[in-house]
Amino acid sequence: MTRTAEEAGKRPLTSLDWPAGFVDSAQEEPERPSQAGSAAVPANKGSGGASDKSPLHDPAAQPPIEKPSSTGAPNEKPSLSSSTQEKSSPSRSEEKPSVLACPKEQPSTASTLQELQEKPSSSSPEEKPLSSVPAKEKPSPSGNEKQEPEASPGAGISPDQIARWIEQLGHESYQVREQASAELARAGLLAAEALKAALRHPDLEVRRRARWILTQVLEADHRQRLEKFLADPTGSPDHPLPLWRRYRELVGFDEGARKLFVAMQRAEGPLLEAVEQGGSGAVESVRARLQQIIQRTQMPSPIPYQPSLGTSVAFLFVSSLPELDLPVDVAETQYIYNLVHQQGFQQVLTGPDTPERQAARRLLGLWILRPLGPQAIQTGLVHNRLQLALQHRMPEGLVLAVEILQAKEKAKPHGYMYAQAVCALGL
Repeated sequence: MTRTAEEAGKRPLTSLDWPAGFVDSAQEEPERPSQAGSAAVPANKGSGGASDKSPLHDPAAQPPIEKPSSTGAPNEKPSLSSSTQEKSSPSRSEEKPSVLACPKEQPSTASTLQELQEKPSSSSPEEKPLSSVPAKEKPSPSGNEKQEPEASPGAGISPDQIARWIEQLGHESYQVREQASAELARAGLLAAEALKAALRHPDLEVRRRARWILTQVLEADHRQRLEKFLADPTGSPDHPLPLWRRYRELVGFDEGARKLFVAMQRAEGPLLEAVEQGGSGAVESVRARLQQIIQRTQMPSPIPYQPSLGTSVAFLFVSSLPELDLPVDVAETQYIYNLVHQQGFQQVLTGPDTPERQAARRLLGLWILRPLGPQAIQTGLVHNRLQLALQHRMPEGLVLAVEILQAKEKAKPHGYMYAQAVCALGL
């Protein structure tokens, strides 16, 4: 990068005249330009030529580039000589080619796309384009599911497997216990009897898991049966739902009766199942469930508990069954009477004249006429039922009024009840 004094006098040298990081071989600091901004003429230092100090490249801040010796390794790059520097540093008038500029030999994009479109025609017969693959060769992600036959839950499970899973409910490993629980739940009703027997297992963990799995299995089976019942508008008596045949005889099987029956099944399905089986277990189930409802209604809470329509209908129907020998403390308790006044049942009973309302009236009349014990008049239960019948203008109130007048000896001490029975009959 040596320049003559005449060239230096024409314009001042700037940092553009040197490549980045170039330092003269003499490694001598040139004279700084004047502060007034005039062009500084470099002083000639031997044959190395003159050089300006660029404000962006300070030799004192950057180490000098050492020139390799002529005997160095051939792979090492020699330092730039003066002639090479002059050739490699373009003049200000020359423009560097743009990096984004495409060579003239490179074809255009349109021609390249046209060649690519024509190329598959000359490809070998073994190579097939992707679009030519037939649809049947592509595996369907759901193909295996469609091909599998629909099997009922628990199909192909032997009693020995169920017995082994029951024992694994008490295994030391948590993963084994969980896997056994999942398998028993998948077995469904096939494992119901084994799960009932496991409720008396000596291992506490087995009993706890068996009770939980049995509840899930019975609830799932009940939901499936109820869905089939809802899909049948005829109300066939062949549906395997607890107490359906008896309900069909006493209340009916029209649209309104079926709606109440579905509400009853959804709210108190386990209770109805226990009553269907009969025996002492049915009575104890009714008593225990009634105690739960009483405790929940008496429990202080910001939002008081209100029994649903299904709960009210279930207890009215169960306590009306003559074949169910309920004790006096259950059948004639005031809490069943209170279930009639719950919001859900009252909305149906006092609402528009719909098939559901007519079914609710039939069910209430069935409960009103249920035979009571000898202490029913003294306890006021008969009077409550009479008032309920007169309030809703039900013909069953006339039958009850006759029974009160026939029990003259017991009814006369309760003058208000005797007078109301007389008014009901219009005597």
